[in-house]
Amino acid sequence: MNIPSGWFSLEDKGIIDFKICLRFADNQWTVFYSERGGQFDLKTFGTEDAACKELLVRMKDKKERKERSSQETVQPKNKCFKDQLSELMSDMVSICLEYAQGVADKVFIYASYEGNKISCNFFYQVKGQLKKKYELNDNNDKPVDVSNTRQFSVLRILNKDIQTLIAACNEWKKPMPTEMKLVFDVKTKSLSANYQYEPVYSKTPDKDAVTISEEWFAQIAAELKGGKTNQVVLNHLLTEEKVTEKVALDIIHKQERHPDILEEFSKWIQTRKYPDQDAIRVEGYTAQMLGEHTHLRPVGAYNYLIYLREKPEEALDRLKRGLPIK
Repeated sequence: MNIPSGWFSLEDKGIIDFKICLRFADNQWTVFYSERGGQFDLKTFGTEDAACKELLVRMKDKKERKERSSQETVQPKNKCFKDQLSELMSDMVSICLEYAQGVADKVFIYASYEGNKISCNFFYQVKGQLKKKYELNDNNDKPVDVSNTRQFSVLRILNKDIQTLIAACNEWKKPMPTEMKLVFDVKTKSLSANYQYEPVYSKTPDKDAVTISEEWFAQIAAELKGGKTNQVVLNHLLTEEKVTEKVALDIIHKQERHPDILEEFSKWIQTRKYPDQDAIRVEGYTAQMLGEHTHLRPVGAYNYLIYLREKPEEALDRLKRGLPIK
């Protein structure tokens, strides 16, 4: 294969940064990538033969990447900006697919660049359910390595791809997106991309790239669960009630047990009016009655209807003892 000796390290001597390393310790073989004293994308093996095969695969992959990069460098003018952008997006999808090890139906990649700060995240759709990168083993028969080392390894590559995109935008005098949302469908092999060029979070003190990424995750999760109604409620909870993604999904999950209450709350959000007639009444109370005579906000009033329905004696007792009255 004609692999340069500077690409790998077989013993713990000398400078081993930016090398693929093979080690034997504590009766097991390990293969990892060394960078600034850290061990990334680490895998363990019971035999030397299996570890050497992994080392060979990684060096072959690195050689192929170097050759592609060299070809691009030799003939940079043969490619336009669109080609470079397409290759970078393909690389981002490829590393995320590699991480999922064949269990994902869709890949979602979020990238942000504001105030000279790069932030990336990725998650998946598996069997109709949305999964964060560390949740791929939940209800999954095929185990996936979701270790922090592998997660950081993918994020590092995504960040490098964004750095390359920034350089390409400068070279071709193109505006650099402040936000990229990529969705890859594994079955159809189709990639959709959405770009933003205006500030997404930097003008909002209580948000950052992580918050925006979590909101996108919550938005897609709601769409998968209940379509438009869930999406309306989710947007309201995140943007107006200012609750976290987890709290918003917990509220929606609770209201999904009572579709009539979820639907009426959704209509209130869209109209800002309680129904004039046929309002949901539980133990003699409507959401409007609870909202007008206590300090419960509309979301609290509708959640209290659920409380009255699921635990009527306890909820009625609390009302009798007195919720905060206006």
